[in-house]
Amino acid sequence: MGLLGAKNRIFLCIGERWPTEGGTLPWFRAEGGAIRNDPLRDIPSAGAYTIIAPAAVIFFTSVMAPERNRKLMEKSARYAIEDQLITDPDENHVMVGPVSEQGKMGIGVISKKWLDDVIRALRVESVVPDTLIAETLVPPIDKSNWSMVYGAGSGFVRTGEFDGFWAGDSGDVGKIPIQLELAIQSAQAIGGTPATIDLWQWDNDEDIDTKVWEKTTGLIVNRMGRWNVADMACDRQAVRFNFLKGEYEPEWKKAKLGRNLTVTGLLTAAVLTLLLAFIGGDWYRLKSETANQKAVINSVLQESFPDIKVIIDARLQMERRLAALRGRRGSENDFLPLISKAAPQFPQGSRFHEIIFEGGVLKVNVTTPSDKPSTVVIPGFSKAGLSFAVHSEEKTDQGNRMTISIKKP
Repeated sequence: MGLLGAKNRIFLCIGERWPTEGGTLPWFRAEGGAIRNDPLRDIPSAGAYTIIAPAAVIFFTSVMAPERNRKLMEKSARYAIEDQLITDPDENHVMVGPVSEQGKMGIGVISKKWLDDVIRALRVESVVPDTLIAETLVPPIDKSNWSMVYGAGSGFVRTGEFDGFWAGDSGDVGKIPIQLELAIQSAQAIGGTPATIDLWQWDNDEDIDTKVWEKTTGLIVNRMGRWNVADMACDRQAVRFNFLKGEYEPEWKKAKLGRNLTVTGLLTAAVLTLLLAFIGGDWYRLKSETANQKAVINSVLQESFPDIKVIIDARLQMERRLAALRGRRGSENDFLPLISKAAPQFPQGSRFHEIIFEGGVLKVNVTTPSDKPSTVVIPGFSKAGLSFAVHSEEKTDQGNRMTISIKKP
């Protein structure tokens, strides 16, 4: 059992819309037992609490781990992945996690607003969690497979030690989510396709035709039975990626650190005395690194925007130029609602070659099955309340390849 396997610990399975919509919370004890659903006020007291956050509120990515300056990477992570986010970096709590066997450093992103709302609601009932893990990292995984939990048209996929994604509402029970199809195509492009997909279901009674999934994906799909988070929530890898650090570290942990420092005060004083001898050297080193970073930022600004002749504040000037570019290409907040409406209208087995979102318009280059030309596909967009235009269409050996523009009316 992993690091969270201590007795008297309770796991709280928080939903995407809790506490806004209220309701009961699924919970279970670390030492075992059934999952129960109770209002927060009726959940018994425990020595420690762990939040299991839904995959829908967490975004995972990874970067190659730097050989040095990990702390600098931790501080700048939210800006390093800015181009992968649809919200302002300062609106997110970004955690730099462990390094995988492939030398990649996991990065997890969670909305500060969601996290603040949850922690505030828990503290009303004197529940102070010390750990938050993503349900995305709970299913077991190895180098040759992906793990998926799915049912009622939605779920999530774990693709690596510290990586995975939410497979959102497909609009059709039993249909392969478009996020999974796109992820497989991306993996194929870089030679990282898994051999199998281990599939758990929220409900065993749901009819999922794995043969159709295998034909569509080209992968073996193994049925693993009904999903029970209580059986696997203490997985050591999931525990290592704890989001309650930094500004979200519980106060009692900080207080405990303070008491330990008091007990070992003499030793600390001796260590500090030694450190003072190196302050001059450290100050010079930090000053040099700061100057180098500033030079790099100035160089990037000039290369990206050569029309800028005078640099006063490179970071601010770059932020303003990027904001102007984003304004011209349309609001990114429109992207998810638009693709969520459009995706379910494409028939099963469609292959997506290119998806571009610009100026509020979603441009899709896709190959549909041979019996699904644009005359069959298009009516679905009208029913979904979307405007559309077909730019090109041709028959190929794989089906009907077309380019379609979709937008809100």
